[in-house]
Amino acid sequence: EVVKFSYGRAVSRVYESFECELFKGSGRPASHFIRGMITGWDAAAWNAKIDDVKSVEEKCIAKGDPYCEIHVTLG
Repeated sequence: EVVKFSYGRAVSRVYESFECELFKGSGRPASHFIRGMITGWDAAAWNAKIDDVKSVEEKCIAKGDPYCEIHVTLG
């Protein structure tokens, strides 16, 4: 689910992530594959180099959150 999207800033939520469901209870973010895909899509939408884009998983199923939330920024 895309929660927010504008040039240089995006927030996406992933429900029932197969990747993070495996690490439930670890207490730390576990989405690397999905986060990388979302980061790449956002970079392409902004016509930006991937090295100029940063992504952080603020919420994660593996930490006990109901969904994973990925924040992507340019710059």
